[in-house]
Amino acid sequence: MLLVAHPVSAANADAFWLDDSLSDSSTGWRELLALEPGQLIARADRLPRTGGTFWHLMSAQVLADKPLVIDFKNSSVVGLFSHFVIDAHGEAVAAYHGGIQSTEVNGYFLRHGRALSVPPGQYRIFTRMSTPFSMGQPTPALYDQASYQESIKLSNGLTLMALGMFLALGLYYLILGLVRHHLADFFYSMFIFGNLIYNATALNVFSDIFAWPIIYSISLTVMASNLAYMGFVMCLLGIAPHRTPWLYKAGLLSIATIASFWLLLPLLPQYSYQFAGLGAVIFALYGLTAGIALTRRGHKTARYYLIANIAFIIVAFGIPLFLSLTTQLQTNSILFVEHLGLIAVAIEVVLLSLVLGHQLNIIYLEKSASLLAAREAIFAADQAVRSKERFLANISHELRTPLTAIRGSVELLNEQVDKPKKLAHLAVIDHASSFLLFLINDILDLAKLKNNKLTIDNQPFNIQSLAEQIARIYAAGFGNNPAARFELIIAPELPKWIIGDQQRIEQVIANLLSNAFKFAPQGTVTLELSVDIRSQLVKISVIDNGIGMDPKSVQDMFRPFSQADSSTSRLYGGTGLGLTIARDLVELMAGQIGAESQLGLGSQVWFTLPLIVAPAPAGPLEEAVQPSQPDFEGRRIVVVDDNEVNLKVVCGLLKRLNIEIKPFSRAQAALDYVGQHPIDLVIMDIQMPEMDGLTATKTLRERGFTQPIIAFTANSSEQDRQDCLVAGTDDILVKPIKRQALVDMLLKWPVTR
Repeated sequence: MLLVAHPVSAANADAFWLDDSLSDSSTGWRELLALEPGQLIARADRLPRTGGTFWHLMSAQVLADKPLVIDFKNSSVVGLFSHFVIDAHGEAVAAYHGGIQSTEVNGYFLRHGRALSVPPGQYRIFTRMSTPFSMGQPTPALYDQASYQESIKLSNGLTLMALGMFLALGLYYLILGLVRHHLADFFYSMFIFGNLIYNATALNVFSDIFAWPIIYSISLTVMASNLAYMGFVMCLLGIAPHRTPWLYKAGLLSIATIASFWLLLPLLPQYSYQFAGLGAVIFALYGLTAGIALTRRGHKTARYYLIANIAFIIVAFGIPLFLSLTTQLQTNSILFVEHLGLIAVAIEVVLLSLVLGHQLNIIYLEKSASLLAAREAIFAADQAVRSKERFLANISHELRTPLTAIRGSVELLNEQVDKPKKLAHLAVIDHASSFLLFLINDILDLAKLKNNKLTIDNQPFNIQSLAEQIARIYAAGFGNNPAARFELIIAPELPKWIIGDQQRIEQVIANLLSNAFKFAPQGTVTLELSVDIRSQLVKISVIDNGIGMDPKSVQDMFRPFSQADSSTSRLYGGTGLGLTIARDLVELMAGQIGAESQLGLGSQVWFTLPLIVAPAPAGPLEEAVQPSQPDFEGRRIVVVDDNEVNLKVVCGLLKRLNIEIKPFSRAQAALDYVGQHPIDLVIMDIQMPEMDGLTATKTLRERGFTQPIIAFTANSSEQDRQDCLVAGTDDILVKPIKRQALVDMLLKWPVTR
C-alpha cells in the first residue's frame, strides 16, 4: 500500500462495536461505564449500510513520549461522532466531537482526526457515531501522530488533485457541449460534476473549506450522476431504436429503474446510498453490455469505452471486494473506501475523456471530409456558374454579331434606296431585327437577374425628358395604326431631375408599353407619371383599354413565361418574359410593381420608385442640342474586327461621316499599323482569335498609345465592362450599333492632338 500509517496495535487490542442492544440513541457513556465488563457485548455483524446510532469501546495506553491521534479507519463518511476519553477512575478527561454534519472545525485537513491530549496512563474511549448511512465500516482507531501526519499528506494530495481534475474536465465538457450542441458532452459534464460533489462531501472537502454540513449531497448527487451517465453512454455509442433496438429498450428500462429510486427516496431516505450504489451497478452493467455488443459489431468508439468501463469496474468493485475478503482494508488506516471510489471514477473520467477525444477526432475527420467535399462542390458550382457566364457571353456575342451586320446594312441601304417598295422591305427587316435584339436583351437580362449579376447605376437624369423621348418613339412606331392612340401625362409637381438608373427605368417602361400596345391594338395606351410627396415616391403607370385579364391571370402575370393562356401567345406573340424582368428590375431599384385589370375593359400596370430629387445641371447643358450634321472630316480611325461583314458595315457607317478609316481583321496587324501612323481613335473588337481585344488594348497602352480606345463588344455584362476598362479602353460600344451610336461616341471623344 502507498498509505502506510497503521493503528497502534497495543492500543487497539481491545476495541469493538457494541451490540445494538447497548446502542440506543438515548444511551450515554455514563450508562455504558456503569455496566459490568461482561455486559459490554461486542457486535456480532458489520455495521448496516442504512446507518443509525452506534457505540464503540476501545482501550488505550497513552505514553508520555508518543502522542496519539484518534480517527476513523476504512471510511470517512461519518455524520456525527463524539469520542469520550475515560480514565482509570471513571472520569471523562476529554471529549472530541465532529463529523460531516457537524460544525466543529477539524484539527487535521480533510480528516476526522483529533489529537489525544491527555496525561500518560490507561484509558477507555467510548465513541458514539450517528450517521444516516455508511459506505464502509468506519471504525475508531489510534495512530502515532508523526506517521499519521505524513500519511494523510499523500491521500489529501490525491483527493485535491482528482477533484481539481473533475472541476476542470466538467467545465471543459460543459463549454464544449454549449459550443457543439452535443448531448453526450452535457451528460458527461453532469456525470463529472455529480462525482465532484459526491467525493468532495464524502472526503470532507466541503465541510472543511465551505462548512457544508449536508451529508445527503453524497447519495443524491450519485443518483443524479447515474442518470447522466446512462444518457451519456447512449449518446456516446449512438444507441437508437433504429440501430440497436434491444440496447435502446434496455437503456430506457435502466433509466426508468434509476429514476424510480427518486420516487422511493422520500419514503426511505436511509436507503439513499443503497439506491445510489444500485444505480451505479445498473449503469456499469449496462455500459459493459453495450460496450461488448457494439464492439463485436466493429464499433471503434465502443471498444475504447469498454476499456474505460472495465477499468472502472475493477477499481470500484473488484479491489474493495478483494480487500474486504483479505481483511487488508481493515488494517490500513488512511486508505478509505472513498479513495478507491475516487480513484475508480478518476480513471474512468480520464479514459472516457480519451474516448470522447477519439470520437471528437472522428467527427473532426468527418467534418474535414465534408468540408473538403463542400469545397469541391462549391468549386464545381463556381465552375458551373463560370461556364454559364461564358455560355451567356458566347451566346450574346454570336447573336449580337450578326445583328450588327443586319442593322448596319439596313441603315446603309436606307441611304441608297429611294423606291418606296424597297424601303418598306427594309423597314420590315429593321423592325424584325429590333424585336430580335429586344428579345435577346430580355433573355440575357433575366439570366443576369437570376444570378445576381445585374447592378444598378444611380445617376442624376431628367425623367420628364426621358418620358417625352419614349413617347416620341412609341407615337412614331404606332403612327401607321390609326386605331391605336398614345397619350403621355406628366404631373406638374413631378421634379424634372431625379436620381436613378435611367437605362433600367427606360427598360421597364418600354416593357410595359410594348405589352400594353400588344394587347390594345385598337385602343388607347397612356403613360402617366405622378409623384407622392408624402411618401416620397415616383409612380409610373401604363394604362390601356385592351382585352384585360381575369384575377387569376393578374396574379400570375409577373411569373416567367406566363401569359393569360396558351392562345394568348399564338394570338399576340411574345415570350412572357417582359413583365418578369420589369418586376425584378423594379425590386432591384428598391421599388414596387403591381397591376389592376378587368377582363374586357383593360389593364393598369404601375411601379413606384423612391423619389430622390437631384439638382438641375448648371448652365445650358440641359437644353444643349448637338448639330444634326456633325463634321468629323480629317479624323483617322482604326477599326479592328475579325468578322468581315461587321467590319465592312462599321467602316461603311463611318465613311458616311467623312472619316478616314483603316480596317483590320487581326489585332497584330492593327498594332503594327498604329505603331507607325498617327491615329485619333481605335475601335477594338474584344472577342477575336489569335490575339483578343483586351490583350491588344493592353499592348497599345504599354507602347505609349494615349488616344481613345473604344471597346466594340457583344458582351454587355458589368464584369465585361470592368474587364474592358481595366485593360485600358476608354469607353464601350455594345453590338449591334447604328450610326447614331457611332456619332454619339465620336462626339464624346473628340480629337485631342
